[in-house]
Amino acid sequence: MQAEIGNPDGGGTLYAVIMAGGKGTRFWPRSRERMPKHLLDIVGERTIIQETLARLSPLIPPDRTLVVTGASHAEELMRQLPEVPPDNILIEPMGRNTAPCIGLAALAVNRRSPGAVMAVLPADHLIRDEARFRQVLAAAHAYAGRDQHAQDHAGRQVLPGRCPRPPVDALHPPFGLRGSRRRPHRAAHRQG
Repeated sequence: MQAEIGNPDGGGTLYAVIMAGGKGTRFWPRSRERMPKHLLDIVGERTIIQETLARLSPLIPPDRTLVVTGASHAEELMRQLPEVPPDNILIEPMGRNTAPCIGLAALAVNRRSPGAVMAVLPADHLIRDEARFRQVLAAAHAYAGRDQHAQDHAGRQVLPGRCPRPPVDALHPPFGLRGSRRRPHRAAHRQG
């Protein structure tokens, strides 16, 4: 199998899934239900989701980038991301948080390219060292796609991120590749 861009080891083709839901409550008053923060130009001249797509584009082309959103944001996303094919804007039937969003995207990716590797990313992270981010994403892809046909590696997940200090339950922006381990609950951390 010949390697392609974003597929350095010849493993599963790499797709990006951008989670672009939201109710517009966390950056109020600028963000609203119709314009959550990822649709706003908070950091620079481009909107946060445009920054996210630009950060991914050198590694994963827009035709392999899926954006999962609600019906109320789909039209604005198509306007802001004209390089993403309209069929790649996936509309959730009902917003139910992260797991159903990833499940919908996984079904779509599997229909397009069985055996593909999927990078799931939030629409609204600020990542300053974009070159390092792409290096980490490429390393995660190589690891997740390695030996993809072997039974003991089916469904391999890689969660790159920073170790939080103190431990928290929320996901953190991808930055470094670390071994997988469950973070202790805050109460358990205080006891020990």
